[in-house]
Amino acid sequence: MSRGAGAPVAGGPPAAALPDNRVRAVSSGIGAGAALEIRAAGTWVRTLVLVAPGGEAALRRHGAEIGARVGDIVTARLPLDAVPAVLGEGAVRRMEAAAALIPSTPDLGRAAAPPAAVRNDSAVSDARFDALRRRVGDRWEGLAGQGVIIGVYDSGLDLDHEDFLRPDGATRVLYAWDQTAEGDGPGAVGSATLDYGAECTPPLIDGDGCPMRDANGHGTHVTGTAAGDGSATGRGLPAYRFPGGAPRADLIVVKGGDFSFTTDRLVDGVAYIFERAAALGRPAVVNVSLSSAQGPHDGTTLLERALDALVGPGRILVSGSGNTGDHRNTFPPVANGPNHAAGVAGGPGHAVVIPPYTPVEGAAPLGVSLELWYDGADSLALTIRSPGGHAVTVPTGDSALVETPDGAIAVLNAVDGPDPGNGDHAILLALANYGGAPPPSPGRWALEVSPRAVHADGAYHLWITGFALDGRGPPPGLEGGASNRFLVGVPASADRVLAAGAHVTKHAWIAVDGEPEVFALREDLGDIAFFSSPGPRTDGVQKPDVTAPGKVLISALSRDATLFDRAQWLIEEDSVHVGLFGTSMAAPQLAAAVAILLQIQPDLTPEAVRDLITLSAATDAFVPLQLPHPVWGAGKLDAAAAARRLRPEGLAGTGQDVSLSANPVRGDALVIGYARVPRSVAVYTLVAERVKGFRGAEIGPLGTIWGLDTDAGAPVANGAYVLVVEFEDRRVLRKILVARP
Repeated sequence: MSRGAGAPVAGGPPAAALPDNRVRAVSSGIGAGAALEIRAAGTWVRTLVLVAPGGEAALRRHGAEIGARVGDIVTARLPLDAVPAVLGEGAVRRMEAAAALIPSTPDLGRAAAPPAAVRNDSAVSDARFDALRRRVGDRWEGLAGQGVIIGVYDSGLDLDHEDFLRPDGATRVLYAWDQTAEGDGPGAVGSATLDYGAECTPPLIDGDGCPMRDANGHGTHVTGTAAGDGSATGRGLPAYRFPGGAPRADLIVVKGGDFSFTTDRLVDGVAYIFERAAALGRPAVVNVSLSSAQGPHDGTTLLERALDALVGPGRILVSGSGNTGDHRNTFPPVANGPNHAAGVAGGPGHAVVIPPYTPVEGAAPLGVSLELWYDGADSLALTIRSPGGHAVTVPTGDSALVETPDGAIAVLNAVDGPDPGNGDHAILLALANYGGAPPPSPGRWALEVSPRAVHADGAYHLWITGFALDGRGPPPGLEGGASNRFLVGVPASADRVLAAGAHVTKHAWIAVDGEPEVFALREDLGDIAFFSSPGPRTDGVQKPDVTAPGKVLISALSRDATLFDRAQWLIEEDSVHVGLFGTSMAAPQLAAAVAILLQIQPDLTPEAVRDLITLSAATDAFVPLQLPHPVWGAGKLDAAAAARRLRPEGLAGTGQDVSLSANPVRGDALVIGYARVPRSVAVYTLVAERVKGFRGAEIGPLGTIWGLDTDAGAPVANGAYVLVVEFEDRRVLRKILVARP
């Protein structure tokens, strides 16, 4: 059931994925996965259930515990032995066992010898957040996410990290729910009953009474990328070197696990964030930097349907596209698969190539999992032949679990008929060390798909959905009909979820030991990241929507993240920030850009946001002319251009050339808005002596922020000044009175 619930950082590939992402497969006994809970009273299973009227009552009759309800889908926990009876209930239309999700961060290569020049590109500059805001002292002014909530469902948060504190030291986290902690949970939240985990509010967080910790570090890094204010530093280095995209947004954080996460709790967590934000009357964007390669890749799973139902006006969801791409554009070249192949029954076969590896001592299970999807009108048989020649053939409607000297072969070929989501058949396949079998042998595992009764076209798609070998060597890959397409994972593949691919803006940084570090696998700066999962979906829907910087990102380091004990080279020299890469890092930048758009217009729909982001995406020499593109989507994220598209009149307001955020100015900054970008902005005394001038990059696309300072950086005295804004065809003057307390 898990398709990769393993350490995402410096710990090798994820745990083996078992072919049991449906409840019918769980009850078949082939493996034990993420959906199962062992309780004193027996084994329970966590599920997503599509219900008709009376469905919840039917579930409760069989002992189920109901969590969130989203339209006609509920999350439910029920005794495993009750599954057959529940599936027989007429009001229970469809059930999926909770599948595992993994952080969208690929395995990390070691640093190599640094080149002559160390590049430290800024992701927020590449995505053009710098054009929207400016720091004034310890505050960010302009479009920095004020009034918007960024929700993060991940591995938790280092609540004491200074990047998430207000200037007065109070937390910016409005709610923190640790789904893994002991407690009674939030209780009734909207229509959901969330009676597990521990919820914290600001008084408990500020009093160090919240149990949430981030032992992984992924959640803290992701949250910092989206909304860290950059104020944390150490070792005598200057602060504010690594701010996030929306450093003044408030936060709601849900911890779903340390190294593994499940789809039912994801739905609970996203529903919780949106309900808490709605109760506060605030718009929210939720970032989910988790991914799964399971499913038909067409948006029809219950998870995708539930997430589509959760979003709406002022409720936006963003996810990374996944890290199963195989672009082979690095130096030195590296393979990351291929992870997808396609064919027609009776045509040329395929092979799963397992590279040489040393099995991890004591690890269970070890192996590779795959899924093959074909039309529900067809009847196809799958034959698997091990490197030693041991073979098994499984036709539609049948299953097998065969132990061989080369490892066990487990197959479920549409045992319950067509998938109720899309009408297709699914073959779930694992090559693993089940029972007394050894781990799967390295070499070519041949796959042949033969027709038994073809009423459609006999076409199919095949994916590697997870693997666990030794964590050091190359990953397994497919041969025969392989293509670097159709790889965007769940939940990014959902209709109304915005999907972010990743491109490259940094290879090098200064590590905590003061020495330069350079990532071993290097693409050209600006090119697609070698792992970024391409689309489209199998039904032709374009995913990802855009790409954002995803290699390498420097962001907040959780002090509880033990994984970096063996990867010190990733820790930045200030000791409180760390480098990571993946579409996990690209997604929170897209989420930050959405927060900026919601700051301007809080009721934007997911469709409106997608239009703003894609129609304003940037292109360059790396982005193909033909757009949208399966790899690049609409191009590269440009937060400033998206804001300008939403507010073409700038911050001045309709019918005005220039506006002032306040006059008299009693705060610590003045925002100068305008309808069109001026040539220059300057402030003078009443006797025409220049006080402060702005040109070029200092002038944002919507407004310019004056921190009430002079060109020399000194604070101005209270008094009267003249603002001069030069456009190409006219000059606008405004009198300003600075009257700070």
